[in-house]
Amino acid sequence: EKKAISEYLDNGGSLIVMMDPDSKAGIEDLLKEYGIEFDNDVIIDPASRILTEDYFLFPYGASYEYEPITKGFKSFTFFYYARSLKDTSAVKYCDVNSIVKTNPKAWGETGELKGEVKYDKGDVKGPLPIAVISECEHAKKLN
Repeated sequence: EKKAISEYLDNGGSLIVMMDPDSKAGIEDLLKEYGIEFDNDVIIDPASRILTEDYFLFPYGASYEYEPITKGFKSFTFFYYARSLKDTSAVKYCDVNSIVKTNPKAWGETGELKGEVKYDKGDVKGPLPIAVISECEHAKKLN
């Protein structure tokens, strides 16, 4: 399956991947080749508590940065039980850009979601990318 997905992408295909925290899809190594890597966290967004009762489960997209896709987009987008993505902009032959980011007060919680949850050492500081796009020069990509 990984080979089929890779060939599809290398021939100009598109792919959307959404992954819950603490889950594995079995294609993480393939996604990494295209500059997409998930952090091992759960996004906590205290600001979304104004809009919902449970800020653990509903971080919202606060900024839309990649102009061709999000041009003119002004609404909030909510992401149920989301994890952040790592900055992998140094991948050869791929241009990776954030499409949606959280607000600066959000963080990626790396500890357990028990008791009082607060930003601690080891957590990932916001704003956090929730969605990214990777555009690659497929003919030059190393296999």
